[in-house]
Amino acid sequence: INGGDVGGTTGSCTCTSCNNGFSGSHCQEPNDCQATSSSSDDGFDGNFYCINGGNIGGVTGSCSCTSCNTGFGGSNCAVCAAGYSGSDCSADPCQATSISTDDGSNGNYYCINGGDVGGTTGSCICTSCDYGYKGENCQSQEVHISGMTELYNAVSHGGNDKISDGNVAMLAAGVYKCLEGECSASSDRMLDLHSQEVAMQCANDDASCVLDGENTRTVMFVNEAYVDIIAITFKDGNGYGNGGGLHITSHAETAVNLFFCVFSNCRQTWGYVNIDGGGAIQVSGSNSYLNIYGTSFFWNKAATGDGNDIYNYNSDATIIIHDSCDSRTLSSDYYSSITPIQGSALDTHGTVGGTPNSFQCVCYHGYSGTVPNCVGDPCQRTSSPTDDGTFGNFYCINEGIVGGTSGSCTCSCSTGYYGLNCQTSSASCTNDEEIDECEQHSVVEMTGLFNKVSTGQTAVDNYVDLDGDSVMGVGDTVVMAVGDYTCSHIGSDPYGHNCAKYEGNIATMLSIYYIYGEIKCINDNSNCILNGEETRRMMKVTSTRNEKLIIRAITFKDGKAGLGGGAHLSSYAKVDLHICIFTNCRASDSGTYYGGGAIFVVSGATTVDVYGTIFTWNTANSGNGDDILNDPNELGTITIYNICPFNYSSTSPFRGYALDTYGEIEGPVYSFHCLVCPTGYSGTVPDCAADPCQASSNSADLGLDGNFYCINGG
Repeated sequence: INGGDVGGTTGSCTCTSCNNGFSGSHCQEPNDCQATSSSSDDGFDGNFYCINGGNIGGVTGSCSCTSCNTGFGGSNCAVCAAGYSGSDCSADPCQATSISTDDGSNGNYYCINGGDVGGTTGSCICTSCDYGYKGENCQSQEVHISGMTELYNAVSHGGNDKISDGNVAMLAAGVYKCLEGECSASSDRMLDLHSQEVAMQCANDDASCVLDGENTRTVMFVNEAYVDIIAITFKDGNGYGNGGGLHITSHAETAVNLFFCVFSNCRQTWGYVNIDGGGAIQVSGSNSYLNIYGTSFFWNKAATGDGNDIYNYNSDATIIIHDSCDSRTLSSDYYSSITPIQGSALDTHGTVGGTPNSFQCVCYHGYSGTVPNCVGDPCQRTSSPTDDGTFGNFYCINEGIVGGTSGSCTCSCSTGYYGLNCQTSSASCTNDEEIDECEQHSVVEMTGLFNKVSTGQTAVDNYVDLDGDSVMGVGDTVVMAVGDYTCSHIGSDPYGHNCAKYEGNIATMLSIYYIYGEIKCINDNSNCILNGEETRRMMKVTSTRNEKLIIRAITFKDGKAGLGGGAHLSSYAKVDLHICIFTNCRASDSGTYYGGGAIFVVSGATTVDVYGTIFTWNTANSGNGDDILNDPNELGTITIYNICPFNYSSTSPFRGYALDTYGEIEGPVYSFHCLVCPTGYSGTVPDCAADPCQASSNSADLGLDGNFYCINGG
């Protein structure tokens, strides 16, 4: 067939000389088509006219020419495609239509509500929407929000003026809190989003719209909804068992996209290990999906230890953290070209896909410039106690004067007030001689320190002589002068009357019970030294009324006790250690659960957060945690952070030596240096370089500080 010439004789026939485009023993197989530039080639013989980058396909008799170069179309890629014209088939200007399926691929583009269509075929845009509309096609109606009640009514389950699916709640910059408007009927949440498809966006892309949980409730709960959340800060959320910032669950499909958001100081405060968690975010359910773009996480905490930042319950949900500044936001496409700043690693529990880090695509409120060159703005005074200056807003009251820039704010007090935020009045002072000390709570030696901070537990555990006579008020700040603070130099008693005692036997220098606030050195060089003189522990802290006691820039030196030679922290104590030093402290007992040369922690309600703190030469005779012991019979929560505390938040610390610990410790178990490089290193934090070693005749010198035992001419 197909023009073949038969040959041969019976029993040995042949079929040869097939028509062009055919082959095989009977000329029965059509060949693959071949592209040509001759317009008369129609594929009848396998040759087919196919130009302008077209891909030839098919076989003889049924040829095709597809995937033309941009702008060309037709069966031979020889004519201009729809939306293109001219001799070179260049793209035409886009045309606006009201057909929602018009995507611009043929030059027609869905652009409504006063939008101006722009671009050319294949890259159409719709901009300059009428006021109140946004989106790629100006299809989404903005509902402008300026207060908490408006926001609740617009987006939350139970609201009386909910926006339609596909629309946008556009928030004005500012702080939104339940004390200032209506919130979810569920007292443990600010907002409930159910069975809707909406977006929430800040009018600014710098996350200056702050949803403040006021440390009492979860900021947002989402179930069976599709939600885009853009440039919103989730602050001070408190989740009872679940995520303090955002709790996502699903009975039917639920999808949340986060763009350019911030989660700051959100907490999960109660729950069961491996069941509850997620300080900032908890996601549960196999129908739940969370995508995260350009979002940062700071200071979040899960009481269970399961995901301080993100918790994927049973790893059922799909969570992906993207390392790009996605352009699917309702903001400008400008961000899609930005490479985000990659921040610190996140603390997660369960399966989290992508890159589990903070990412920053914009300079947040309180900072100017463009990523990555963000510069702190001057600090602004506020009356909100939770404003810590991270984003430029700083709690500073009673006519205090704010100074510094975002991340390092200060508050200079007017006459009659004192404290970090000028929050405390000196009205309690009874005479002129006391006013100076009362305003500053300044101390210069051990007796003054004991009287200000040692409150004791009289008649508890047989303690006696524990109470100071002018104890600081709750929330106050005690400032120590530089120097050594010891117990043995007062009076005839070799242990002094200026320290706490235990039935006449040495126990502790300071017994702190039921107070909170801050005890700090006048400078940050840790040269205010609590010296236990190898005879007693420096500090016992018992309960802080569920508030923070901050201990800052203090050196705990030569402490000794059966357990916790430097500090014993227990029974609902919440303690932050900022840029402290624990050196040569010893736990002297050898029992099974004794130890903690520097620190001993006990009780599940005790929380210890450690920032920029150094541990050297501490020992536990039991071998249980030369540096830290977390009692395994009654675990507290101890977290060591690889970030520096307030005023040095922008500094990356230098990681020192690994700690010797016993029991559960969260975070990287190392010393961290935030101010200066350790002895034996040169440079500035975090770029500390080891110095050349120096010979020493001291057999105890192991080279840890650059001095190394090396004798006999070595």
